[in-house]
Amino acid sequence: MTFSEIQKLIATGETRTLELKKSTGELKDAMHTACAFLNSIDDLNEDHIINAVRMGVRGGRMPESALSLSATDILKKFSLTKNGQLLQAAVVLFARNVQDYPQLLMRMARFKGVNKLEFIDNRQVRGDFFDMLDEGMAFCFKHLNLHGKVVGLQREEKLEIPVEALREAIINALCHRSYDSISGSVSLAIYDDRLEIENPGRLPVGITPDNIKESHDSKPFNPIIAETLYKCTWLESWGSGVDRMVNACKADNAQEPFYELRPGGLAIVFKRPKVENKVENKVENKVENKVQDKVQDKVQDKVQDKVQDNKLTDNELDQKTNNKANNKSNPTSTGQVDNKTGQVDNKVQDKPLTKTEHNIVLLIQKNERITIPDMSKESNLSESRINKILSSLRKKGVIERQGARKNGYWIVNI
Repeated sequence: MTFSEIQKLIATGETRTLELKKSTGELKDAMHTACAFLNSIDDLNEDHIINAVRMGVRGGRMPESALSLSATDILKKFSLTKNGQLLQAAVVLFARNVQDYPQLLMRMARFKGVNKLEFIDNRQVRGDFFDMLDEGMAFCFKHLNLHGKVVGLQREEKLEIPVEALREAIINALCHRSYDSISGSVSLAIYDDRLEIENPGRLPVGITPDNIKESHDSKPFNPIIAETLYKCTWLESWGSGVDRMVNACKADNAQEPFYELRPGGLAIVFKRPKVENKVENKVENKVENKVQDKVQDKVQDKVQDKVQDNKLTDNELDQKTNNKANNKSNPTSTGQVDNKTGQVDNKVQDKPLTKTEHNIVLLIQKNERITIPDMSKESNLSESRINKILSSLRKKGVIERQGARKNGYWIVNI
């Protein structure tokens, strides 16, 4: 029986074989078993079921013996069947084919600016709980900025909004949304200044956006789904999800999220770092990679050509390079030296160097395998500028390149 057929059946009213739940309380109880007769266990995603059990065993919330259970027995352990029939919670968590379940939809968009007038990316995903969670997290990684820092010997990269907080927020939205209604969906919207996750649900009685960060008991809107997610370690049972999100943001010096009640449901809002900071970083990168390369090259070329006083004499060069000709044991790093006289090749010394060229020569003498990016970093010059200097030094016969591009090395002829 398809969803449309059920709708037609309901429209005919109650009969001897059909009972309709018309009160709010009756409807809510009935929806725990709604769709139960539309699926068999074969219609569920067995991989997701097995992974859930593995997570539960790994987290110590399920015994290892659960790994050897059949899918039918696992669903019983999760209380996802009743009288041999699947509950709606089983469909939400593990459905393979969700075409007949409009509730299993997640909308995601990256909007340009701070409103919904124009979007950069717009997606819809249909799937079970775990499909939507994975797609939601992937969308966040695609459109949020990464920042990194070196800790010890390793570089740590983090999202501008902590991953732990985002995952908890998406899990809560999918777990606690109202599946009673076929309209509405969980939505994830990213703007220049904020990220919002909204679901067609409501807060438990007694909890408001103002006091939700205070200590409170767990009152899940969908207790069977929440209990299953607890057993497989995706949720805690103590109402601590908000605290974990807040603590994760504090640990990363990010702003705490806040909740808003809206006509369509409940929304959690994460503020992004100031737009000015992101723009500034992007501009700096563009300046370094484009403008600096062009402007610096032209300016330095002209200035260094005119400032003849910056050129080094033969004696100054010998003195600044610590008279490398005396170190005869390593000709590849000190240059070409006459084995009989110990003197530097005069043909090279006849060509004076600018200070910038001399600094590059010193870097090469320190490390004959130094790369162009490393030279750029050490000298604060662009890579294109470094390439021009190296070309000039080659033409003057000061340096040579030996070996392959990746495994080669420099030879200094002074």
